[in-house]
Amino acid sequence: MVDSAYFNSIFPELSTTSPAVVDAMDSIADLYVAPGVLPDKAQDYAKALVIAHFIVLGQQGGAGMVTSDRVGAIGTSYAALPTNKGQFNLTSYGQRFIDLVRTYRLPTMFVGGAGQLPPPFGGPQPTWDRRSNPRSW
Repeated sequence: MVDSAYFNSIFPELSTTSPAVVDAMDSIADLYVAPGVLPDKAQDYAKALVIAHFIVLGQQGGAGMVTSDRVGAIGTSYAALPTNKGQFNLTSYGQRFIDLVRTYRLPTMFVGGAGQLPPPFGGPQPTWDRRSNPRSW
């Protein structure tokens, strides 16, 4: 569980966030960070990054990232929301979350001898006499 003291210690720029909000967002972060997939310290940090990501998105009002700002004659421009990169690219916290998850991603491994594919593609192959029934191959 990510408590507000831990959250505020690693993200002091978001320390004005209410502890009740951090506690409520902790259960939402559980939807994005499965228990036991990451080591304990990385798990807590990943959840804190997800919480920070959603807090910042809430502060932006869901309008996207500001790309320009003007004070005289009031003007603000928003970047178009990315369509294929996912929501976590919208904040630096989300980008750090993705980097952290990629760091701990386990490679896919096959069980078997060197150079063998897993069944049904590898391992012992059926044998038959091709000469007795050439249409079977």
